[in-house]
Amino acid sequence: MNKGKEVGSSAMWDREATNIFCDLCLKEVELGNRHTTNFNKEGWNHVSVKFKELTCRYYDRMKFKNKWDQLKKDWKIWKELKRGTTCLGWDPLKRTIYAPEEWWAEKLHVVPAAKKFKMNGIYPIMEEMLDGMFKGVVATGAHAFTPSENEFIGTTNAPVTDNISGSGEVPCQIHRSADERLAESSSIPKRPRVEKKKKGAAFIRSTIEKLVLC
Repeated sequence: MNKGKEVGSSAMWDREATNIFCDLCLKEVELGNRHTTNFNKEGWNHVSVKFKELTCRYYDRMKFKNKWDQLKKDWKIWKELKRGTTCLGWDPLKRTIYAPEEWWAEKLHVVPAAKKFKMNGIYPIMEEMLDGMFKGVVATGAHAFTPSENEFIGTTNAPVTDNISGSGEVPCQIHRSADERLAESSSIPKRPRVEKKKKGAAFIRSTIEKLVLC
């Protein structure tokens, strides 16, 4: 199958391609190419060219924008689900928030659209990536991170899946699976509280590069 030209076909967003796309988007946010709710023409061009280099896939701007919008929608739902709750755990078997049924029942009553996340949520590292993509940006182009009102506790060595990644072919230049890299990252000790000040585009990207680079 020729993956070099896929303008007329459906875009395939496996977990690896989604990670690459998010990393490229974070870099464009840092460069100041997200002027409104989306990138400018230069930003989308950068994403398209680099994405093709890394995955051997060519997608037109509309496919990237559709993926951006879908990720943003899921991110908003996930944030609303977690709103007002602290010290949430991560269930390695269900791969979502570790919480009793009463909590889920109460939350889903308020946010029905979050039902899909009950059995397959957004992994914490991916959530950090989405935060960088969709939260506000300061005039210099650096990420304007604000302390999260919710933090996950605990780690897992189980294979990782999240509800924002599609399924499809693995990009041709990737030698290790996303499961392997995300499993490795989950074993990294939790950073001391004082290191939260380091959060920013460069810090997030250095973490993400461990996931998407060979």
